Amino acid sequence: MGDNFLLQQIRNFKKGRDRAKEETNRPTLFQRPDLLNTIYPGRPAEGVKFQVNEELFAVASRNGEHVELVRGHQKVGRADGDAARELLEALREPGAGGVVKVRVGEVSRVSGVAQCRIVKTEQPT
Repeated sequence: MGDNFLLQQIRNFKKGRDRAKEETNRPTLFQRPDLLNTIYPGRPAEGVKFQVNEELFAVASRNGEHVELVRGHQKVGRADGDAARELLEALREPGAGGVVKVRVGEVSRVSGVAQCRIVKTEQPT
């Protein structure tokens, strides 16, 4: 009976090790050029204006339908559509953290919609 227990522990260890290897080999958010090179349109919330070169945080929404744009702890807008849907899926992947910094590139004078891009930050190794 003791041998069977030890063999099961070995199998469980190997299974966990293989899962960890697979997860570390998966490309992260900052290694995917399709996400880094995409421009995400950000619609401001009512009464909010975006500034050019302003840095915001893009956070996966709780309901999973859009990406929320946050300044500090205050929600200031949202990004939705096809581009934002891909970003939302990437933010919800294990190890992504659910938050990424974006920089406002241009702001439409008429609608106030901002063109946001992901700010590439150094990841600890």
